[in-house]
Amino acid sequence: ERAREAFAEDIEVALEVKSRYTEGYGELGLGRVLVDQGLPEDALEHLRTARQRFEELNTPVEVSAASAFIGIVHLGLGDRESALRSTSEAVKTLEAAGDVSGEYPPQQIWWLRYQVLKSADPHQAPKKRGKGKTAKGDGRDSSPALGDQAWEALHRAHDITLQGIA
Repeated sequence: ERAREAFAEDIEVALEVKSRYTEGYGELGLGRVLVDQGLPEDALEHLRTARQRFEELNTPVEVSAASAFIGIVHLGLGDRESALRSTSEAVKTLEAAGDVSGEYPPQQIWWLRYQVLKSADPHQAPKKRGKGKTAKGDGRDSSPALGDQAWEALHRAHDITLQGIA
């Protein structure tokens, strides 16, 4: 409850001093707290406001983080289609920004994408990593299945984590 009050106060102060950036982070933080408190519908409102503020400020890493968290909330509400769409937007935005790190590290965004993809197709085993080949190697694969996309997202999270350590 204290976190909820603190973020609400941050938003209020940000509005008073007209700091859209601080307002965006307050909305993002409040949205995450509301998810933890079991209020996903309320969380969505704040996360969407955060994404809007970050879009207005042209801060792609923050837009990506807000989109990823929106996707996780949709997943929790049982709306897999919206979850897939939001996390897809998140990683596309992040990739366009060069997988740079912000307040939320890029591997966290890839991890959230992985969670959504894996839940959408939990039993699909990954194919061998390779250039346009199916597991049988017959070359019929034109686009990766959700299971493959999940593994690719997991690999991206892993690779970015290791790059950060090195």
